[in-house]
Amino acid sequence: MKDQLLLDAAQVAEMLSLNKKTFYHLLKTEAMETFPKPIQFSERLNRWKKDEVEAWVAGRAASA
Repeated sequence: MKDQLLLDAAQVAEMLSLNKKTFYHLLKTEAMETFPKPIQFSERLNRWKKDEVEAWVAGRAASA
């Protein structure tokens, strides 16, 4: 089984070339409704699977 690398919001924002505040703002928009859902460990602790974020980025790049 392949290990899943989990990313915090700052790491995801960096992958997208955004700052963390902009990333959180975009998560609330319809444009990001296809973005992978985070794994929620607690009310304030979310992590995203790196391979899902990379697949989303690749899909957006292919459709551009």
